[in-house]
Amino acid sequence: MTGASAQVGVFGGSGFYRLLDDVEHVEVDTPYGPPSDRVAVGLVGGVSVAFLPRHGGGHTLPPDEVALEAIEWMELQAMKSGRRTRDAALIDRLFEKRQRVIAEAVNPAETVHLLEALVSDFTSLHDVTAEAKRLNVEKTVSFILESGKKF
Repeated sequence: MTGASAQVGVFGGSGFYRLLDDVEHVEVDTPYGPPSDRVAVGLVGGVSVAFLPRHGGGHTLPPDEVALEAIEWMELQAMKSGRRTRDAALIDRLFEKRQRVIAEAVNPAETVHLLEALVSDFTSLHDVTAEAKRLNVEKTVSFILESGKKF
C-alpha cells in the first residue's frame, strides 16, 4: 500500500489487536503524545482502513490512560480533512467543553496553550474569531508577566 491515508478508522479493544494483513505501519503523533501503538493501514474489501489497538499490542497502556481528549482530537481532525462527516452537534459539544477547560485555567501560560489548541483544532469547523482575539491578548499578558520585573 502506498501513502498513509485511510477512509475508515478502527480502534481495537481488549483482545482485538490485529485486523489487517499486508499493512503499512505508520508512526503518528498527536498533541496528547503518541498513541498506544503504530497505526496499521491496509485494505478491507478494497477500502483503505487504519487500525489502532486501543491498548497497544499486549496491553502496553491500561484503558484509563487512553485519553478521551486524544480521541476527540482525532474526530475533529477527521472532520477537518473530510474523512468523517461533519457533525455540528459534536463540534459544538467539544467546543463548549474546551471553553470550560479554558475558563478553569489557573495561569496565563496554561490559558495561552489551551487557546492555541482550540483555535488550531476548530479552525474551519467553528467560528474561533473571539478566541483568536483573546489568544493575542493572553499572549501579550503572558509575555509581560514572564518578562516583567522580578521581585
